[in-house]
Amino acid sequence: MAKILIVEDHPDTRELLRLMLEMEGYEIAEAKSGEEGVRKAFEFEPDLILMDISLAGEISGWEATQRLRSAPQFDNTIIVALTAHAMKDDRETTFAYGCDEYWTKPILDFPEFQRAIAEMVARGRLQKAKS
Repeated sequence: MAKILIVEDHPDTRELLRLMLEMEGYEIAEAKSGEEGVRKAFEFEPDLILMDISLAGEISGWEATQRLRSAPQFDNTIIVALTAHAMKDDRETTFAYGCDEYWTKPILDFPEFQRAIAEMVARGRLQKAKS
């Protein structure tokens, strides 16, 4: 079973993502802040991380992503930025910080999102197997 870490400070969004992904058979861990997200990533060793970029707390999702990318065990872990920031510069900045994918909130097309998650998990597992 694939493991997904949801790093999201808004409880309703976190719950919606958890329920949607559990229905697809994923094992889920949750974090409410960037600091907690980094810690849980090391404990949970997820196949995929859904990272809110504008997190409450001391570090943003961008900084949490950078911290994870500095650890070799996360080289092949897919990190997906989830953000309400939808400007072109936001997207480019997100990739510069180390995210692999970019999704804007609110998520309106759940079937498309679920399909994309399945593809990203498969891609991440393939990358890990090759390394």
